Amino acid sequence: MYSQPQTLRINWPVQALFNFLCDIDTYSQWRSGLNATEWLSADHHVAGASYLEVFHRPEAPARQVHVLAYHPAQLREVAYKQANVEYQVLWQFSAEGSCTVLRYSVKVNCPPLVKWTESFLTERALKELGNDLQRVIELLEADPVGHQMPEKSQKIPDSLNTADTPLS
Repeated sequence: MYSQPQTLRINWPVQALFNFLCDIDTYSQWRSGLNATEWLSADHHVAGASYLEVFHRPEAPARQVHVLAYHPAQLREVAYKQANVEYQVLWQFSAEGSCTVLRYSVKVNCPPLVKWTESFLTERALKELGNDLQRVIELLEADPVGHQMPEKSQKIPDSLNTADTPLS
């Protein structure tokens, strides 16, 4: 089961933000600890595609990431395995004027002997992803690429988070 979605409002158009976040060549700019990425499949932006992530730390082995779902400017879901733990990350995008509402959540599946660590690993993955997305906001607001930035991007408070409302 996916975690409770976290929600960010980012002052970039939905298509531009989706393209930026799905461009693995930009990942080393904003993903913590990531050194390089490389596509492993001929088709890149489709369900079934896969790529390799290589990290700075030698004790962090490279991992293969699989694209599970890809719907331009709407949704991207990926999966990877790390130390016998399976992770899935879901990003959902919706336009709100000239801004984008990004909902993200994580699903962690541990082997039976360490099943009790799932909630801890889920929280850690959400925190890391949230920190990475804050770096994205800083990058985009520092270089708006001609887009008007009416106000600072912001995390939507939980009390206003309509994560249970399906995206249209």
